[in-house]
Amino acid sequence: EQKSWWLPVCNRLGMIGCYAQTELGHGSNVRGLRTTAHFQPRAGPQGDGEWILDTPTLQSMKWWSTGLYSATHALVYAQLHLPNEARSRGVHVFLVPLRGPDLKPLPGVEMGDIGLKLGDNDATIGYLRLRNVRVPRRHLLE
Repeated sequence: EQKSWWLPVCNRLGMIGCYAQTELGHGSNVRGLRTTAHFQPRAGPQGDGEWILDTPTLQSMKWWSTGLYSATHALVYAQLHLPNEARSRGVHVFLVPLRGPDLKPLPGVEMGDIGLKLGDNDATIGYLRLRNVRVPRRHLLE
């Protein structure tokens, strides 16, 4: 199902992706990631709901994201939380739109440069903060 949705978009070059796992305060310690994805059910006949992604602290912002300057979407690693459950269900991957058709950041998306990169200063590596960014349920990759 996900392939039938996303592959035509990719084949039309409708998205440029980047990878957003590493966090400023947690490095590549995947179990220690603090970016969150909370599921919010939606009432009605479809009842599909949405995910709310957030980097709640400076330490949880994504760091060393390669290709961020040209990316329209990011694969974001986040702790999955379901309603009425206190504990995370672990880290999962979400496809998160970063830019609108005008290529400007979408609401809740902040991106920037991380400065000098130890000799690789031509690389487009930056940081990413998400502030309660909402994505459809299907954006959780399986």
